[in-house]
Amino acid sequence: MNRGDAAETRRRARHRDCVPPPPWLTLVPPSDRWRRTDADALLSRLEPTLCWAGVTRVSEVTHLDRVGLPVFQAVRPMSRSLAVHQGKGRCEADARISAVMEAIEGACAESVQADGPRCRFDALVQDARLPRFLDYGEVRPSQTQWRDAPIRWHAAERFPHGGHVFVPFDTVSVDFTFDGDSPFARSSLGLGAGACLEDATVAALLERIERDTQAYWLKSGMAGQARARVDPHTIDAPWFPGLEAALADLGIAIAVYVVESAGRLPTVMCRLDDPGYAPSFLGAACRPDPDDALFRAFAEAAQSRLTLISGTRDDIAPDEPTQAGHRALGAPTGTGADWRRVRDAYCARPSLDALCARLADDGVHNMARCDLSPPGGAVSVVRLWVPGMLGSEQCL
Repeated sequence: MNRGDAAETRRRARHRDCVPPPPWLTLVPPSDRWRRTDADALLSRLEPTLCWAGVTRVSEVTHLDRVGLPVFQAVRPMSRSLAVHQGKGRCEADARISAVMEAIEGACAESVQADGPRCRFDALVQDARLPRFLDYGEVRPSQTQWRDAPIRWHAAERFPHGGHVFVPFDTVSVDFTFDGDSPFARSSLGLGAGACLEDATVAALLERIERDTQAYWLKSGMAGQARARVDPHTIDAPWFPGLEAALADLGIAIAVYVVESAGRLPTVMCRLDDPGYAPSFLGAACRPDPDDALFRAFAEAAQSRLTLISGTRDDIAPDEPTQAGHRALGAPTGTGADWRRVRDAYCARPSLDALCARLADDGVHNMARCDLSPPGGAVSVVRLWVPGMLGSEQCL
């Protein structure tokens, strides 16, 4: 850390002393308790990896909004995808590690090089083909003839049972500087990072499940969405009433929805509506603990607000801040679900092996995983593919 960064850190520390966290936030328990290493311990060993990833600044944007949820940004000026990565959490350390881990994921997926053949799908050895590839949601709807042309392939691990398979390199890499169009829906979906390979795999797997469930929920229409809405009076998480009251004081309405996902996990969607600000903001999270999923879904929605308020993300469309409402949602209606029943139904916190066993019971087999971890061993990064789950194109 140079002198300028140290001075900035001291200035922000003094500022935070003057702006205490919202009272409800102090009641939120730690998130992601399945991880092997907490945020503070992991941050302390990541400085060499951040230099390798090209991160030049980690800054706080929390107080650009009125909500008060900690949100940080990690900046990579030489990125070949996003240059600004965001993270959020219940405290500064959680938000900071969230931002830098996203930046590291991007750097790893940008720098990977194709290590497989360039050929048509049918030219691959049968055992090296990804089963039901068209069901993976990675192919753009307009590119149904992708099998007729040679493409680049990358080696992956059959997961969790071992063995090898090839996946299209364009679904591994997020380097968007190359010329030409791709038949695949390229995104960061399925990237996960953690202190070890298991943590990274769990993070990637939960994101895949979350996006798949959210996509189906959005496609269910107003009636389907309304049936999943939670009665807020049944949400007995200690921090939620305080959050709801604080948002009401700010003129922001919150709506919560919950849907059972693959692997019998809860996926929670949280919507924030502010009459003084045009768009609605939707966040989603899949976690073994429903209360944790609820907080992370709210945090995702709050971070989305700050994405537009700060204006620093380089993937914001010019007209996005003026869009009148979330394009996939109607007015919040219905109060069908009792949160207490949801919480009681998902009391277990399964390990990675248990998650894979649950998915197998639901017919999800033959996943594929690439280890994209950066040098140094301080952090692990993976890319995960799950058969039958929708990709980024279908989540729009």
